[in-house]
Amino acid sequence: MQWLFDYKGKRYLDMFGGIVTISVGHCHPKINQAAHQQMNTLWHTTNVYMHPKLYEYAEKLTSKFPDELQVVYFVNSGSEANDLAMLLARVYTGNYDIVSLQNGYHGVSPYCMGLTAMSTWKFNIPTKLGLTHAMVPDPYKGLFGGSNCRDSPVQALRDCSCPEGSCSAAQSYYEQMEETFKYSIPRGKVAAFFAESIQLDNGRPKRGRML
Repeated sequence: MQWLFDYKGKRYLDMFGGIVTISVGHCHPKINQAAHQQMNTLWHTTNVYMHPKLYEYAEKLTSKFPDELQVVYFVNSGSEANDLAMLLARVYTGNYDIVSLQNGYHGVSPYCMGLTAMSTWKFNIPTKLGLTHAMVPDPYKGLFGGSNCRDSPVQALRDCSCPEGSCSAAQSYYEQMEETFKYSIPRGKVAAFFAESIQLDNGRPKRGRML
């Protein structure tokens, strides 16, 4: 179901779906049926004890991954997933510093709050040890581009002063990223780079491209 109703019974089409979630609709019959069936069987246990559904879920997930990605860790939230991702990156690489983009949301656990670069999701506590924020290439209202850039979604005329085949805004964002890596973190010692794959974009990037 994709409709919501107010107290007067007026119907609204829900085009939001939820905060930092992926929505499959409200009260989706397949989701309801699967949840009801599982709760009638076993609704809670630790993953120390294996259950067929855990195995089936992991199998379905890894079947969609590249061949080299065949291990799944189940966690309780996005913040917990990013906590684990930072830990794994630091342990695996032996490096500590992590880079994320401004205006990106990655969770609000004490560990993830420094990774998140939005003031509305921060408290006045130390959070940024080993974490650096780089400028996000914002095509809407960033310092470079915006209404002056032919490639910006906010520009209707598709006109700017850049020569054909070049983009000064893209180059400026790239140079800012270079400056961040050159001066703000130990050379060659980055453990990970975090970015929302659909941040200010029109969907998922193509294979082989990140931003």
